[in-house]
Amino acid sequence: MFDELFEFTQNNDADELNILSVSDLTKCIRIALEADDIFADIWVKGEVSNLTRHSNGHIYFSLKDDSALIRCVIWSGAARNIKQKIADGANLIVHGRLSIYDKQGQYQLTIDQVMEKGIGGLYEAYEKLKSQLREEGLFNEEHKIPIPSFPSKIAMITSPTGSVIRDMVSIARRRFPSVDLVIIPTIVQGDAAPGSIVKSIEFADKHSNADVIILGRGGGSFEDLMCFSDESVVRAIHSCKTPIISAVGHETDTTLADLAADLRAPTPSAAMEIALPDKEELLSHINKMAADISSSMQQIIDRKSSKLDTVMSAASFKYPDRMINEKWQTLDIAKERMYYTFAKIVADADSRLGELSAQLNSLSPLNVIARGYSVIRRDDGTLIRSVKDTFKGEITDTLITDGVIVSKIIDLKEGWSK
Repeated sequence: MFDELFEFTQNNDADELNILSVSDLTKCIRIALEADDIFADIWVKGEVSNLTRHSNGHIYFSLKDDSALIRCVIWSGAARNIKQKIADGANLIVHGRLSIYDKQGQYQLTIDQVMEKGIGGLYEAYEKLKSQLREEGLFNEEHKIPIPSFPSKIAMITSPTGSVIRDMVSIARRRFPSVDLVIIPTIVQGDAAPGSIVKSIEFADKHSNADVIILGRGGGSFEDLMCFSDESVVRAIHSCKTPIISAVGHETDTTLADLAADLRAPTPSAAMEIALPDKEELLSHINKMAADISSSMQQIIDRKSSKLDTVMSAASFKYPDRMINEKWQTLDIAKERMYYTFAKIVADADSRLGELSAQLNSLSPLNVIARGYSVIRRDDGTLIRSVKDTFKGEITDTLITDGVIVSKIIDLKEGWSK
């Protein structure tokens, strides 16, 4: 081991100072660390936090206790043989060897075996509270408020220092420069954080006049983010009338604030991108719409112009006097037909009237009387049709062709015999 260390430290010329590069120093530390068998076969117990599962099958997380934390990695080959559940908050006993990750100069535990000790108290409390709040309906979709498409003002609840606020402001200025940004400083870690976050949410909701609130902080361990799973924070989010986007930690981190918020974003930067439209996309969309409208209007103008040309080329526009004369001629012909039809109707009606008059006249009782017949009736005008309809002594009127004969019946006989 010491021979290898000596080789690293003697690479420079004798006339120069013995200065190691960062890479050489890290290699020296790794050689010294990995050469000692005491760190090649060790068992470690602790609580899992900051768990990340890579798409290639590797698993990264931290093991921690009350005083310290160590980074751990399970390579995909070993991960396939591990049956125990690995989750944030789980208390595990792991086996592996200590190694150095050169690029970050950080020591880590490479794990090949896992034994589950039980769920950590912190994670157990988290799960219990999550179940309770879910039963109360605080995470239900019907309580979610839609995020406005074009907010004019955004309130950012986060730490006033660090890259999170700078990244969000930078994205906002790039995507939608006209938006007003309000930074509401808050504590995002530690015992004082839940109360600070609640006050910031209430202030933003009542006094900021913001269209959207972004609640955000950068990544951290499960314990670091627990303030965003505090019951008071969740209830403050649920009661907020302004739509809230939760952007706490990394994409793999999930807090109860994420579940209660109206929308969850994987990171604070992503939250700002979700909240704001992209001015370039908007301009492109507007230009496309303007081009479509212009094209549609041109098509309408072309169709109307073609129709106008067709109308203008018609004979009625070229020779209006000819059209008027043709209409007059049509009117004259129609008038002649009307007169002819009307005269025919009158003649037919007159002929029919004559026929009906003749028929009526032939049936008239006056004609019958004129031929020598008469009609007998009583004083009340009723006709006497039979000898049985009258009696001796009755006074009757006899109608003849030139007058009326008043008679008194002195005798009645049935039949026409003398």
